[in-house]
Amino acid sequence: MSIKDDVALLKAIPLFSKVDESQLNVLAFAMERVSLDDGELLFRDGDAGDAAFVVVSGELELLRNAGAHDVALNVSKGALVAEQTMFANVPYRGMARAKGDTELVKITRNLFYKVAEEFPDLARAAIRSVNDKLNLTL
Repeated sequence: MSIKDDVALLKAIPLFSKVDESQLNVLAFAMERVSLDDGELLFRDGDAGDAAFVVVSGELELLRNAGAHDVALNVSKGALVAEQTMFANVPYRGMARAKGDTELVKITRNLFYKVAEEFPDLARAAIRSVNDKLNLTL
């Protein structure tokens, strides 16, 4: 995948949709690639983490315990996973497992904050997006 493709992928995510493409170029250039085989875990509930992930290809199964049973959600290309761990020093919630061969990009907390320091518009857009998501949840 090219940087241009990565920028288009980021631009489609609500968190980054209002961010200038030149700023997303910087973020896309520094993101790490992660490849998972079918059934491989990305993270477990309670694991310490410092990154969010965007599904580039394949599918992730997200599992979370909800009382007496697990709740499963499958996410595919363009899904942003674990953004709360990217923003704050909190452990991963739930478990993420590859369904088939899956490729992701990893956005670490340090990377996000470095880019946000350089481009305050990115930070403002991220805060608005998180606020909107919280308002919908509440």
